[in-house]
Amino acid sequence: MLELSLGEVTEWIRGGLPAAFTAPVIDRIVKRLEEDGEYSHKPKAGGAWNRANFYGKEVPKDEGVIQAGNVVLLNNLTEKALSIAKVEFPEDTELQQACLLHKWVASPGTLIESLRKPDVLLIPVDKADTAGKDLLFQDIAASCEVKYAMLDNSALRNRAILQSSEMALFCMWKQVNRCYYIALSLCGNQLLVFQHTRGGSRGSPVIDIDKHPALFVSLLLAMSLQNSRLWLGYDLCITDTETGRQVKLCGRGVERLGDVIIKPVEATTFTLIRPIFMAYGLKGRGTRIWLVKGPEDRYYILKDCWLPTSWANDVTIHHLLQDRSREDPLFALEVRSSDDEAVFGKNDEYHIFDDPLFDEPVFSATALRGIPTLVCWDVVHRPDARGTLVPETTLMLLGYPPSPLFSADARPEDRQHLRAAFAECGISITWFSCAREFFNAMMGAFVGHFNGYVRRKVLQCDISDTNVWMRIPKPEPEFIVPDWPKEKGPGWYPKRSGLLGDWGYGKDFDGNTLAQRDNSCVITGTYPFQATQLMAWEAGLVWAGPFTGHSVQHDLEAFVWLMWVLCVNLDGPFNTRRFECGDFEKATRRSTPIKRIKLEDLKKQAAFNSRKNRGLDGAEEASATPSSPTVSASTVTTRGRTLPTVKPPNWALPGLYPGSAGGVAQSKSALMGKGIQFISYLSPYFSQHPSVEEGFQDLIALFDWKEERPPGGGRRISVAPAPSKYKTVIDIIKQMRDGIKPELDGPPSKEEIERARKEISALLDKGHLETPVLGSQAGPSQSHSQSKKRSRNSDN
Repeated sequence: MLELSLGEVTEWIRGGLPAAFTAPVIDRIVKRLEEDGEYSHKPKAGGAWNRANFYGKEVPKDEGVIQAGNVVLLNNLTEKALSIAKVEFPEDTELQQACLLHKWVASPGTLIESLRKPDVLLIPVDKADTAGKDLLFQDIAASCEVKYAMLDNSALRNRAILQSSEMALFCMWKQVNRCYYIALSLCGNQLLVFQHTRGGSRGSPVIDIDKHPALFVSLLLAMSLQNSRLWLGYDLCITDTETGRQVKLCGRGVERLGDVIIKPVEATTFTLIRPIFMAYGLKGRGTRIWLVKGPEDRYYILKDCWLPTSWANDVTIHHLLQDRSREDPLFALEVRSSDDEAVFGKNDEYHIFDDPLFDEPVFSATALRGIPTLVCWDVVHRPDARGTLVPETTLMLLGYPPSPLFSADARPEDRQHLRAAFAECGISITWFSCAREFFNAMMGAFVGHFNGYVRRKVLQCDISDTNVWMRIPKPEPEFIVPDWPKEKGPGWYPKRSGLLGDWGYGKDFDGNTLAQRDNSCVITGTYPFQATQLMAWEAGLVWAGPFTGHSVQHDLEAFVWLMWVLCVNLDGPFNTRRFECGDFEKATRRSTPIKRIKLEDLKKQAAFNSRKNRGLDGAEEASATPSSPTVSASTVTTRGRTLPTVKPPNWALPGLYPGSAGGVAQSKSALMGKGIQFISYLSPYFSQHPSVEEGFQDLIALFDWKEERPPGGGRRISVAPAPSKYKTVIDIIKQMRDGIKPELDGPPSKEEIERARKEISALLDKGHLETPVLGSQAGPSQSHSQSKKRSRNSDN
């Protein structure tokens, strides 16, 4: 945490006051408070402030008494300070018009949204009288953790600090219009002020409110007056209107169908309909995704996130993806085939995109099939200390004073606030309605990957279940869980085209791109869908060879692992899970699955450096190619059929996986060498189709590392698989799709549809549709248990 000096805190708080509340005005307020007996600069045993009766010799048994006393103090001082300003300066129009927007309330014993019991809350005045059981995190403007007057008890202060940071986490999670959060801690007369952003936090030193009355009064006014929302961290680009909450994007639009050039757009206003994803966490990208309605009453998807300023971002990547000048017929020849155009082009000979269940209009002439279309975007701006609109970054919000010297570890992370609107709505591929639709949607996403890499030289680098979607008109139950028309023939099935989204980790393979946009110095991917070699590199395993960067072959292999993990864990349509999540829900999102491993860190591994060009022999060979995991056979009955099944490896099951990346790499390598065992893990829902089992055997053969001895003898070495072409992979997936017999892949039952619509309606009510197959939804834990196991859920 960035620790400020008292002078810096004073400047920060004064910056939150309206211009009319000058230093002389504040001094006059303090003087009148002293004259009226509200404050004494010579404090007695009871403290300098009147009614602050929490300095007694005995600690009250009821904490509610402490909270109520502080609420009386805070509200009375705020109201009296404003009243004094109006009386003392009757000719100042701005002071006369000033009014209170927020009020402090106590919440003893009130569990907000079944999550936390805060002490004192700052909420809108119109909600103060009804504050109680119905209070939500979205209503909270700020919070204050209060403790009894034990001035020498550092443990109490530390506990209050922890509680205030938890409140910041929940409010930042629930409030779409919040850029940062202000929290207070008041232990007797000792005050601490904190500001929490997505890039880090800053806090004040201990402030004695008895000795610094002007600072205390300034803080209360800055948090309560009608223009306090900006200083409290609210996003003023999001406004409440008669037609609903709206957000204005002031960036550039992207070429629309029929336009010749990309035209600047002064502003585009969207009405927020409902949240469909709200990232849980105080630091990080803080991704929020909304269904919005824009021009021409069309629905869009709005993505709001905080990305490191040094990274390529979604807007940068999508501009590359929609730049037709990047097409190069000589690029990526090693993965091209002579008849790619018939499969991946407009002809669509594999019938991936034709006859969709719902209308799928093309928004832009620059759009690529299988990739969401960027419509418009904005780098969010905010007034700085001088009132000048500047790009909103976490360092700007923190003020980042130049005086303190910070180590690299203590420096806050600089993140930039971005918004982007996309034309297509999608739902996770786990909500497929039949096995044929699953493989068809996967083919659509695979076409998107081809278009991104081969046509635009951008590699997606993060293949995962939460990044592969099916296109729908908007996220509503009737589109996510559709009915099957009775008049359709037995060979018909719903087609919702596949989309490959979340290109924020994409890697640009065009040598003309600026270096700071290139992510080639890191390993990316989502655990456990990563290619085997990537995980082996992270673990420093010898057989993986020297680090050469994330390649297209790694993504092609990742598609195989993604399909396999989904076919292992899903046992029916509409997100039907085969296994329980277990204790994963007890410690959600303890660490990130997004692997960003620096090249220099890999080179520091002595084993990797000293042995990277050596083959495997003896013990090395055994450690790198372990025997197959022991499995327990059993049977399961599904849809009237009894089939054998075995338990998959732990890293492919829901929950927290405590093992290392090296262990998973070795396990994957062993599985690929034993195709029969590989397909034995499939769920009965998928294994009942011979074409699915045969297809997986063909797919793993493409990416299996073989161990061979050189022609002249010597140590055995691992030989990387030959590069695979896109068409080779999609041909196998097509055979898996087309080989499924319609009579074994018919419409879901009425009970399945009712169950699924009930589930999706509950998720829509919560404003969070993400259902990762190996984890639970993003959100808070009901348990305080700490786990050192590594979560495979995404840190958004």
